[in-house]
Amino acid sequence: MRFRQLAMWRSLAALLYIGAALYRRRAFETIGLFDPHLRFSEDSDWFTRAREGGLMVKRLEQVTLLVRRHGDNMTSGKSMVELNALQVLKKALDRKRATS
Repeated sequence: MRFRQLAMWRSLAALLYIGAALYRRRAFETIGLFDPHLRFSEDSDWFTRAREGGLMVKRLEQVTLLVRRHGDNMTSGKSMVELNALQVLKKALDRKRATS
């Protein structure tokens, strides 16, 4: 995955807030569940697998969730390593290499 593709996907993943959506059961049957080994970035990992699996995503323009950000949020002040961002990227690369 090129850096520009990664940056574009991470921007898209930021727009796809896991708690603001409705999912069909079939999506989880096709893509799989969240990785229980990831304390953080389990949503980014799932959205990456969904993109790789060709899952169709429809984004509505309505506000469906309000999130309060503050200093006590779970992800506040965490580095990319602590947020498992590199682990999610490595998993994506491993999947790509396995299919090549």
